[in-house]
Amino acid sequence: VIIGGGPAGISCALTLQKHGVDCCVIDKALFPRNKTCAGLVTDKTYRLLKDILSSNDDALSRLFCKTANRVEVYDRSSLAAHAECDIMFRLVHRRDFDSALVNIYRNRGGSLFEGCTDLSIDYDMKQLTFNRSEECFVIDYDHLIFADGALSKAHKDFVLKREDMGFSIETFIPVSEPDEYAIEIHFGYLDHGY
Repeated sequence: VIIGGGPAGISCALTLQKHGVDCCVIDKALFPRNKTCAGLVTDKTYRLLKDILSSNDDALSRLFCKTANRVEVYDRSSLAAHAECDIMFRLVHRRDFDSALVNIYRNRGGSLFEGCTDLSIDYDMKQLTFNRSEECFVIDYDHLIFADGALSKAHKDFVLKREDMGFSIETFIPVSEPDEYAIEIHFGYLDHGY
């Protein structure tokens, strides 16, 4: 069982499928869903996705909306450094990217439980319980993979308290189409982060 249907969880599920391992993915959201998270895919991640989706290069190319090889680092609003990279960064709209990966997983016969609430895990019995559309599900598992992000069930059950975590805010600002795209990294607005 994989908890979390974002890129990490679905990539894990697709990899397991590719090697003939049965699994299911559980996510609290319904797809397509908005996601407050970055839309940058590194070259390493691109190569991993290419390996996972090797039978469908067309599906891979449809995942990305823009490319950029320029990186700009800002100290607040002042440009501190910039570089042209030999590798290309690929950019995605997370709603579309995540949904496309989920659809590829589903089309390959993957099992996805979405819109799940009240997830509880009995680690001794190796059993998950959750609700979906007013119906209660109980699933036994052999292995459990947490891919549900910074506020994960694993963190809540084992390690971190919510006050030890951070948060992010994302917004979209309409601008005219630039001639060249650049990855911008802004420091100085937050004490810990960018």
